[in-house]
Amino acid sequence: MFDPDDFSRSEAKRREALASIRRITEHKASGDTDQMKAEVSNAWRLLEEALAICPQNHRARFLLVSCCMNDDNYVRAREEAQIIYKALTEEQMKEMNDPLLHLSLVHACKMTGDTESAMKYAKEGARIYDDDPQAHMALGELLELVGDYKGASEACHASLNISEQADVKVPLSRQNKVFVLCCLSSSMVQQGEAPQAEKFAKQAVEIDSAMVLPLLRLAEVQHYKGQHVEAMATARHAETLDPSDAEVRKMLAVIQAKLSPEESEKCDAQAAKDCVPPPSTVLVPLTPKDDKEGSEEGLERGPGADRRTTKADEGGGDCWATCCLGTRQAG
Repeated sequence: MFDPDDFSRSEAKRREALASIRRITEHKASGDTDQMKAEVSNAWRLLEEALAICPQNHRARFLLVSCCMNDDNYVRAREEAQIIYKALTEEQMKEMNDPLLHLSLVHACKMTGDTESAMKYAKEGARIYDDDPQAHMALGELLELVGDYKGASEACHASLNISEQADVKVPLSRQNKVFVLCCLSSSMVQQGEAPQAEKFAKQAVEIDSAMVLPLLRLAEVQHYKGQHVEAMATARHAETLDPSDAEVRKMLAVIQAKLSPEESEKCDAQAAKDCVPPPSTVLVPLTPKDDKEGSEEGLERGPGADRRTTKADEGGGDCWATCCLGTRQAG
C-alpha cells in the first residue's frame, strides 16, 4: 500500500543522493578521486534506503538505474528498469513524454547480450516517442547491428530530421549527431550507396574531426570506392588520435593489403610530408570478407566497430550511456 509519509521520507533520501551525484562531478573536475568514491558510495546507500522506505518511488529507482549504467552494472540496471517498466501502462509512458526508460532498457539489454529484448524496447520506444530523436537513434544503432541496413538508415534519417525541428524537446547532442551520421554512413555503404555514405561521413568529420569514429567511417567509404591512397591517409590520421584503437589497426591492415606498389609509395611520401608515422608493422590477419574490394561486405565489423559502447568523447567511459543518460538525468 502506498503511504504518502513514506514517499516523502523516500524523496528526501533521493534528493540527498542527487546532491551527492552532483558533487561527484565537482570532485572529478578537481581530480579528487577519494572524494568521488566516497560520494558514489553515499549516493548508492541513500538510493537503497529510499527504495527500502518506499519501493514505489520510481524517481529514486530511475536514479539508481542511471548510477548502475554509469558503473557498467547492466544486469542490475536492467532489473531496476524493468521494475519501473512493469509498473507503468503504455498510456502512462506516453504521459512521461521522455524515452529515458526505454533508452536505458535498450542499452542494458544490449550490453547483457539480449539483442532480441533490446530490439523490442527500441521499436516500442520509437513508436511511443515518435517525436524524440534519441529513440530513433537507439533503434537505428540496433538495426545496423543486426544487419538491417535499410531500416537503420531510415531510423537515422528520422533521428536527424526530428532533431532539426524547431519544436523538438531534446535535440541530439553534438556527439550524438556525430554518432547518428556515422551509423547512417555505415548503413549506406552496406547498401552500395557510396556517394550518400561519403556525404554523411564528411558531415560527421566536420562536426568533430578529433573523434576517431567519423574518420574511420570516411576511410571505410574511401576504401569501398577504391580510393586506397585517400583511405590510408584518413586512417593514418585516425591512428594519430588513438594508436591503440583495434578498429583503426584493422582498417590500416585492410587498406594496406589493397595498395599497389605505386600507391604504397604515394602513401609513404604523403606520410613523410605530414610527419605521420607508418602504420603498425604488426597487422591484423584479414578475414575472407576483408578481401572483397568494392563489395557491400568489404569490411567485416571487428570488436571495435561498436564504438559507442566502448568510449565516450574519446576520454573513456560508455558513450551511449553518456550521450543518452547524461542529457536526460533524472532530477
